[in-house]
Amino acid sequence: MTDEEGFFDLSLKELANIKVTGAAVRSLNLAYVPNTSNPFSLANLLIPAAVDMVDHKTIEARGLNNVVEVVESMVGVLSGESPSEPYSFSTRGFTRNSIGVLYDGISMGMSTLNMRPQTSFNLDRVEVVKGASVLNANEGSAGGTVNIITKKPAFDEQSVNVHSRYGRFNTQSYNLGLNASSNQTQAYRLDVNRNSSDGWVDDTDSQSLNASVSYAYRPTSGLDILLYSSYAEDQLPAYWGTPLVPLSDAINPSSEIVNTDDNRVVDLATRYNNYNVADSIIDSKSDWLRLDSNWDVTQQTNIKATIYQFNADRVWQNAESYNYDPNSERVQRDRLLIKHQRYVRGVNLSVLHSFSAWDKPQQLVVNMESSTNDFTRDVGFDLMAASMIHSLIGERVARVSIG
Repeated sequence: MTDEEGFFDLSLKELANIKVTGAAVRSLNLAYVPNTSNPFSLANLLIPAAVDMVDHKTIEARGLNNVVEVVESMVGVLSGESPSEPYSFSTRGFTRNSIGVLYDGISMGMSTLNMRPQTSFNLDRVEVVKGASVLNANEGSAGGTVNIITKKPAFDEQSVNVHSRYGRFNTQSYNLGLNASSNQTQAYRLDVNRNSSDGWVDDTDSQSLNASVSYAYRPTSGLDILLYSSYAEDQLPAYWGTPLVPLSDAINPSSEIVNTDDNRVVDLATRYNNYNVADSIIDSKSDWLRLDSNWDVTQQTNIKATIYQFNADRVWQNAESYNYDPNSERVQRDRLLIKHQRYVRGVNLSVLHSFSAWDKPQQLVVNMESSTNDFTRDVGFDLMAASMIHSLIGERVARVSIG
């Protein structure tokens, strides 16, 4: 039925008799067993928490291009993107560092210091816990947790996936995914993604590269070993908006976009100007290396262990604040230089034992984690400035939880 057929004129009784056919793009996933905040490996229906999940099939069906679009497709989750903070999530009244972000279950600390552009092509799924999960997801999880889970090698599968797209502003994306298995004991996977765009404002070109390779080994039916490595780099568009000008000074004023109490407006003549410095930089390079093992010791006991390390180098060199001075008729700008060097390494061990007591099934889980987070931050106003402030923050975390 279309609008011309009087759909909006139907009564409540008539609307109740309408039959809707077809299938939803995704289900409620009540039988799904999430990885996030679920040490007992229970189904969604049995977990005392709200865990939402979008898998790669739904991502492809909806045409979601990155992690932000995937997370925003979930109910009750919002995101904000600024040049200096690419991903910032909000849910249940909490935002920014109150929303933890995990990569395959591993936390790197505050999300505002670590989030970078992440393509959806190499994602197996994204899980979101809506609510506090600090014990299982480290600090910064009072409002919720976003777990970004990448694709892993699949046994008995030979596949090649190639995808590309082109859009406005010379926006391009190229993706390659390979999965191969030699036998029942070995499998390999390679994923490469490349994005670029000229941007819709002057001097806002951007590009990113995500590449990962993994090797799965199954020596026995109860033991899986995974070696995973990934590399990412990006150059983000350095644009912080157009300064407002007095109505009397505007060449082509528009009060419909912004209208302030002191009669400042957006000048359409400078709408697409970028007032950042000519040598602006927002660059990042990072790499992951991890070894995972999953061992079913017996039918009742399972042991999971992960050894990982993460490295990142990031640079911000920009003018991030612009104010128009009516007296000089010039735009005043600030200056900012920040450099990050991050080195995270750690080990995680989880033991799950199932048994029977009082004629009912019981489970005991012990999680142990030790991690070191070395963070070097340089702040200044010029690359050659001798008065550059240097700070070194070292964090060592050791946690044990029993449930």
